[in-house]
Amino acid sequence: METEAAEHDSDGMETPSTSSHADLRVKLLERSSSFTDHYDRRRDHLETTLDTLTKAAVGVRQMHQETKKLEKVRGLCGAVGGAVTGAGIGAVTGAIGGAFGAVIGAAGCKVLDDIGAVSAVGGLVGSVIGGGAGGVVAGAVGGAFFCSVEAAGGLLHSVVGHVVITVGGVVGGAVGGIFGGEVGTAGGAVGGAFGAFCGTGVAVAAVGSVVGQFNLSVKTKESNMDIKEANIKRIGEHFHETIKPLMKELKAITKISGTLHNMSPSATMQGVARQSMNALAAATILTETFADTEALKVEAAKIQQLARRCKDTAEEFEKMRAELDKLLASLR
Repeated sequence: METEAAEHDSDGMETPSTSSHADLRVKLLERSSSFTDHYDRRRDHLETTLDTLTKAAVGVRQMHQETKKLEKVRGLCGAVGGAVTGAGIGAVTGAIGGAFGAVIGAAGCKVLDDIGAVSAVGGLVGSVIGGGAGGVVAGAVGGAFFCSVEAAGGLLHSVVGHVVITVGGVVGGAVGGIFGGEVGTAGGAVGGAFGAFCGTGVAVAAVGSVVGQFNLSVKTKESNMDIKEANIKRIGEHFHETIKPLMKELKAITKISGTLHNMSPSATMQGVARQSMNALAAATILTETFADTEALKVEAAKIQQLARRCKDTAEEFEKMRAELDKLLASLR
């Protein structure tokens, strides 16, 4: 007589359709005992993973907050520091440049017998005032702009520098002309342009070095975040390998308990079947989350989500352990 070959599932277990009620109870007993043994050995690791992720979420949140503060201070330092430094240096160098410009302009007019002593003095005063004014305005604008760009990590363009120098010359010439006539206009324009050049240059050099320290601090924190991300990925890989045997047993328990409940309904078997599905679903979601590269980005919200899912899995496994204790007591 021909014998019917038994069907097997992917775990090497005979399918419920080919097993008797007694055989299934034995298999469920074996699988339940195996799950509890595996879980008892892995419970500490699950708790450690949860603790690590919770602490990582707190640490990442703190690092993000510190980085944002650094970026705000860096931007403020660039804008305000650049403006103040540029204005100060621009005023001094612009006045000095204006004086030299007035001397050259007055000398040129003297050669042409086109200026008197009083006009020369007035032109000198106007040039100094104009040069200082142009240096203040253009130095402040140039210093604030270039230092802000550098703080934001942008590129400094020479075209903007030419515009700043031009602004310094125009403002210096206009103000110098008011107080010193033609000589004041010429000297003020020279002084304003020179003040703009010096003010902006010194601001970029001085404030830029301070901004560079902030940039270094931000990069260091970003590097630490990369390290944390790599650690979390390693935790995920280890956790996935650790939980594989538990998921295998859960799949088998789900199939067997569901079949036994259909054959002979009972509250205990129904509880095992329902809880095994819940635990398997939680574990599956968690392992899929660990496998998702985007989910492992070092962001406090995503790490908190990982921690919550790890906690959910731990709770579902604890409930599963309790249901199996009831089952094992009834089967034995």
